[in-house]
Amino acid sequence: FTNLQKFVIYELQCRVTCNTSGVSLLMDWSDTKEHTIPGTCPQPLTGDIGAKNIGTKTATLFCRSGHGDGIIERHTFRYRINSTDNWTERRTTTNEIEIKNLTDNTLYAMQVQHECTGGITGNWSPLVFFTTEQKCKIEADKINIRNIGFDQAELRRAVDRAAYLWKYRRAGG
Repeated sequence: FTNLQKFVIYELQCRVTCNTSGVSLLMDWSDTKEHTIPGTCPQPLTGDIGAKNIGTKTATLFCRSGHGDGIIERHTFRYRINSTDNWTERRTTTNEIEIKNLTDNTLYAMQVQHECTGGITGNWSPLVFFTTEQKCKIEADKINIRNIGFDQAELRRAVDRAAYLWKYRRAGG
């Protein structure tokens, strides 16, 4: 369809031709579905954007807002060291992107912008901040205990390090 107008509600229906035993049958029209052509592109919501899987040199930026309505086609993520003005932009058709070559123990700022159908671009999200892990420092919240048995447990770290040395003792000892 072409020449559709912004903010207009359109009704849509579909019908199909089925080939049964060599005979083509035109089936009934589907139920009617309404769709509004957007006139603006939504701004990502602060609670729906952020960074996860943060390491010393990598992080994954994500945006969960505005999906499912069929109007958002792409995201532009941008990030920078918070104390600078130089943004790095990455455009994607998915709702997250892995970034690399970050500096450890550094505060970064990020934003997301939606690109909607018809080439309409939304406003940048508010700033969101994240800090990369400090190299050679272990954060207690990154330690995972798995496969706990009566006399054993498996310890894992959730970030990128070359090697680990573990110790344990009875609490309060």
